[in-house]
Amino acid sequence: MTQRRILYISDSLGTPIPHRGIFNYSVALIERLKTSGAGVTLLVERPDSHGIRKAWLDSPLEFEKAMDPWQNNEIYRYLNSGTFAYSLNLNEHLDFAARDAAHYRVLKYLEQQRVDHPDTIVRNIDTDFYLVPGDPIETEAKRLRKQVQIDFTVEYFSRNSRPYYSMATDVDADLITDTTQYLQLFDGFLSVNCVYSGALTRAHNFIPPYQVDCNLFDEVIVDGPHYISLVNNNPEKTWVIFHDLIPLFNSSLSEESHRSFSQKMFASLDFDANVIFVSETSQKQFHDYFPNRTLRSERIIYPPTRISLSQLDTETPEAKRYLADLPHVRETQRRSTVTQRDGAMRRLSKFNPLLWLKPLRPMGIWNSGLPFFVTVLSDEPYKNAALCIKAFSKLEDQANLLIVGRMDTQKYVGDTMPRNIHFTGFISDTLKNELIANSAGLIFPSFYEGFGIPVLEGALQGVPVLSSAIDVFREIVDANGLYFDPCNADELIACVMETLSNPTAAKARASAAQASVRAKFMQEIAF
Repeated sequence: MTQRRILYISDSLGTPIPHRGIFNYSVALIERLKTSGAGVTLLVERPDSHGIRKAWLDSPLEFEKAMDPWQNNEIYRYLNSGTFAYSLNLNEHLDFAARDAAHYRVLKYLEQQRVDHPDTIVRNIDTDFYLVPGDPIETEAKRLRKQVQIDFTVEYFSRNSRPYYSMATDVDADLITDTTQYLQLFDGFLSVNCVYSGALTRAHNFIPPYQVDCNLFDEVIVDGPHYISLVNNNPEKTWVIFHDLIPLFNSSLSEESHRSFSQKMFASLDFDANVIFVSETSQKQFHDYFPNRTLRSERIIYPPTRISLSQLDTETPEAKRYLADLPHVRETQRRSTVTQRDGAMRRLSKFNPLLWLKPLRPMGIWNSGLPFFVTVLSDEPYKNAALCIKAFSKLEDQANLLIVGRMDTQKYVGDTMPRNIHFTGFISDTLKNELIANSAGLIFPSFYEGFGIPVLEGALQGVPVLSSAIDVFREIVDANGLYFDPCNADELIACVMETLSNPTAAKARASAAQASVRAKFMQEIAF
C-alpha cells in the first residue's frame, strides 16, 4: 500500500512564534496522521525570510521541492530560536550597571545549564540592549525612571546538531521548553520564501498571494485561514481548518486586522476544499457570516486536551509545593514593592514634596486559608482578564484567584496588587493542571472563543466551571456549569459565592460535567 503524502500548512508550526492553543491542536492532529501511517511534510519559510522586506514583495516567487540535510538543519535552528527579555527598573544614570548585571545573570544561568546538561552545546548567543520607557508612578517619573530591556536569543543543540532545548520566555522562571520536539513528527520540509511573514503585508495591500506547488503530495491540510494560493492540488483531498472567526467581529482589533483576516478567509475558501471546524459554535458562526457559501464537505474535530485519563485523579505534588511556597513568595514581592515605591517617592518628593504624602497601598498579605479559583488567560482584550480582577477585588475575604498565563500585571493592577490575586506567569502544563485539580473552580471570562480548552480541562478534572455565557462554553459543559454576563462583575461574584456556599450542588454539577466531557471529547480522532 502506497503511503499517503500530506503537505501540512501552518504558521503556528512553520515559524518560530509563541505556541498557542492552535499549536497544540495541530501537533495532536499530526500525531494522529502519523499513527495512521501517513507521511507528513511541513511548509516552512526559508530561515532568512523572517520579517518583511520590500525586495521580497517585488521579487519572483522562490520555491524548493527538496531540502538537503544542511537546509533541514537550518530550519531546525530557525524554528528552535527563542527570545528572552530582562526588565530592570533603574535610575537613568545606572544604565550600564544594569546591563552588566542582567548580562551576568544570563551568563550564570547558561553556565549552570552546561553543568546540568553536559551532552549539550550552546550556539548563537545573541544579545541586544536598548532602553524603553518604564511604567511611571507619577508623571514626573517619566523623566527619572527608565527600563532597560535586554533580549537574548539562545539556541541549544545536541552534539549531532539536532535540537535539544530552546529557552522560553523568562530565564528567571527556570523553565526550558523543548519547542522543536514536534518537528521530529515530519518526514521533511517544503520551503517557500516569505510564505507566512509576507502574507499579511500582501493581504493588507491586495497583492496576489504566494503560490504553493502541491504536485508532490496526495493531500493538503491548511491549518487555519492563510493568504496563499495552491496549485496542482486535488480539492477533494484538500482540507482547511477554521479554528474561529474572532477577527471578523472582535471590535478591539484594527481595521487592518479585519481586512487581512477577511483576505485570508476568502483566499482559503478559493481552494474549494473540505472544511474542518473545531466546534459546533465555530461552524454556526461560519454559516452566519457566509450564508451563501456551499462547502465541499464539513466536519467537526474537537481540540485535544493536554491531559489524559491516566493523569486524572492522581497526586498533585507540584501544586502542593507551589501553594506552600506562595505566602513566602508574596511576602517577598510585597516587601520589594514597598521598597521600590518608597525609594521612587523619595526621589519624586525632591520635585514635589506633596507626593510623599500620597497614601500607598502595596500588595497585601496572602491568606492561604481561603479557597482559590484558577483562570487561564492571556493579554488579548477578548480574554476579559479585567472582569476577574474587578470581581475578586471585592472578594478579598472570601476567595483567592490564581491567574495563569503571560500577563502584563502593570496594565491590570499597577503597584496595588489585591491581596487575594496572584499572577503565576507562564507555568508548565503539569503545574497548571494540578492547580486546577486542587482549586475551588475554573473561571473563564472570555467574550469570544473558538472552543475553550481551559473549560474542557477544568470539567475533565471534576472541578466546578464558572464561565461567561457564550455558546461555545455551553457546548462544552451544557447545564453543568455556572454562567455569567462577561460584562457584569457582580454576576461573576454571585457565581463564586454560589459555588462556595453550596458545595454539594457545586460538586454534583462538576461530576456531571466530568462524565459528559469524558464521553464527548476524549474519543480518538479518525482522519
